This record gives sequence, structure tokens and C-alpha cells, in this order.
Amino acid sequence: MKPLISIIIPAFNVEAHIAESIRSAQNQSFQDLEIIVIDDNSTDETSRVAEGFAGDPRVTVLQNSLGNRGPSGARNTGIEAAQGRYLGFLDADDIWHQTKAEKHLEWMELHPDCDLTFSRWSTMDEHGRETGRITRRPRQNRFQLEDLLKENFVGGASNVICRKHAINAVGCFDASLQAAVDLDLWLRIACLRKANIHFIDEVLTCYRLRAGQITKDWQRMARNWEIVVAKMRARMPERVQRVENEARAKHLRYRAYLAYEAGDFPASRQLLWQAFACLAPPLLADGRTWITAAAVLGSFLPASMHLALAKGAKALRARLAPKVAVPPVRHALR
Repeated sequence: MKPLISIIIPAFNVEAHIAESIRSAQNQSFQDLEIIVIDDNSTDETSRVAEGFAGDPRVTVLQNSLGNRGPSGARNTGIEAAQGRYLGFLDADDIWHQTKAEKHLEWMELHPDCDLTFSRWSTMDEHGRETGRITRRPRQNRFQLEDLLKENFVGGASNVICRKHAINAVGCFDASLQAAVDLDLWLRIACLRKANIHFIDEVLTCYRLRAGQITKDWQRMARNWEIVVAKMRARMPERVQRVENEARAKHLRYRAYLAYEAGDFPASRQLLWQAFACLAPPLLADGRTWITAAAVLGSFLPASMHLALAKGAKALRARLAPKVAVPPVRHALR
């Protein structure tokens, strides 16, 4: 009998974290699953740690034979090997809460019009300490191409469970991209039919924040976001045209914040100005815009005043964030 869901774990030099990730997949409340770990030619003990789970017949460890292909290439190797009707993606430094597979599959079995599901997520630091930060709840439960162009509500791969036939229909992750790879695939799936991306209002994924992550490189994010939008423009020109101005404004705001966090204050100010120049009313009505603007423009101030303003903006973001009971991430590892 084939498993209902295949959990795909790409891994490269994550010896300190991969055991926790695999364990969180093993300990799912829904047990009709397989776990496919793809070691992307790690140079540390990642492969040895993963092989230590080989006693579980549900766990398969694959080695990329073509050299290091990056996380997208590794995930694609897993997709090719997967037997499940559903695919879940779990990066080797992230963790699934114990009921994630159960909640997603229950929803998708009840909603045949849904091709991809995502949930809310929390974050932890490099050492596994939970930060207390969670994603805000979107105002809707179903999404289509235009919604995800304006803002990637879905998030990264670890947050997603989707139907395998949807990926078979649109193709795997685009390994030529250096960023925005997840968004590119979610948008292609959104092209299949109307409102086929569904949101589950529970915190079911925990992302690990680490130094050097791609999402912190605003220049790489900018280049690849433009590539992804160009691909969609060629595919769905009328639909993209309707929302491209707002999408660009919001992404420029996002880049401004990333540049600010990286200490590149001149770039952050320029990017924020470009965002405002788009004259997108939804941008101006979003409180996040003004919190970002306060922090970025505060970089003109003396260092002590700037630091105080930055702390105030961070506190305000935390106060505006919704309060949700989050199950301890360690519960997933029991």
C-alpha cells in the first residue's frame, strides 16, 4: 500500500538540526506517511545522522548523485521518488507540530477544489529557542494568483502540503532561481483553477531563523522576484497587470525592511521611496508601511535616538501582532 503523504526533507550541512526535523515528521498524529530525506552532498555529518533513522521503514535517505543541487533540486529529487497522493515539504532545520499532517489532509480530503494548503507559523532561533513571533492571520481563507502576487501569504516550503497531481501538472521547483523559488511554484499552482490555495488557521509549522538565510539578502530577493513576476506576466498577462503595481509596492517595502535590517540605510530609504512612488492605496492603508517608514527614516537620526526608535517600532509590531495560543514546539518531538 502506498502512503497517503510523502514528507520531503532536503538537507545540506544541517547535522545539528536534522534529527529534530525527522523526529517531528515521524511523530505526526497521522501515521500513513513516508519520509524522504535527500542529502544534497553534505560535507558534515548530516548523512550519518539521517541514516541513523533507517530503522524506521517509513524513512528513506537518498544521496544526490549529481553534486550539490541546492534545496530546490533536492526537493525535486524527493518529488520524483514520492509515492504519496499528497506532498509535504519540511526543511531540515524546521519542525512540524504534531497534528500538521492530520489537519492539512483532513481539510484537503473534505475540499477537492483545494490543491495547496498552508497554515500559520512561529519562529525559533538557531538554538531552538522559540521567539514568540507568529505570522498574522490573513483576512481570507482562500487565495488565487492575484492574492499571492500582492503578498506571499503562503510562506516557505515547510509550511505547505499539496496534491502531487498539482505539481505534476505545473512542474517542480525551478532550480534555476536563487530566491523566490517557493513563490514561483505556488503561483504556478494558483494558475490551475480559481481560489485553490487554502489557509488553515492554526500554528502548525516552526521555522528556524539562522544567519545567512536567502530571505535576508534583499538584492537576491529583488532580482529573483522580478524574474518570477516576468514569468507570470508572460503566462497570465491580464491577471498580472491588474495587481502588479500593488504587488511591486509591497515588495519594495519588504526589500526596504530587509535592507534596513542589514544596515544598508541608504538603500532602505531609496527602496521605501520607490514603494511610495507606486502610489498604491493598499500600501498607504497598511500599518506595517508606517512602522517600516518610521524605522527606516529614523536612520537619519543620531545613533542613540535611532536605536530607541527602532526598539519602539519593534515593540509596536509585537503589540499589533495577533495573540494566539501556540503549542510548544517540543510537543512535536515527543
